[in-house]
Amino acid sequence: MNTFWIKSKWKKDELDHKTVEIRLPSDRGVRHRIGRFWVRQDSTGLLSVEVVARIQEPNSTNRVEVHDFLTQVGANLLERHPDPGTAEFRLAW
Repeated sequence: MNTFWIKSKWKKDELDHKTVEIRLPSDRGVRHRIGRFWVRQDSTGLLSVEVVARIQEPNSTNRVEVHDFLTQVGANLLERHPDPGTAEFRLAW
């Protein structure tokens, strides 16, 4: 898995271990997940933002942990969630 380094209006401490709701288009409709950010920062201030979510496998009772990195496009769309009871941040397009 590639690491993406991004510029963000959010600081590492504002994102690290915070919850995020993700709604993204996929070939099967809309992919919806609630996950948590794992954030690293390099010496130049760029962030690597990993989204970790536990999802149910299709046609199974098993849950798996999935890891995705936030790209620059995703970072630009990231905003505070209007319903903090759902998650602290949201990413949707």
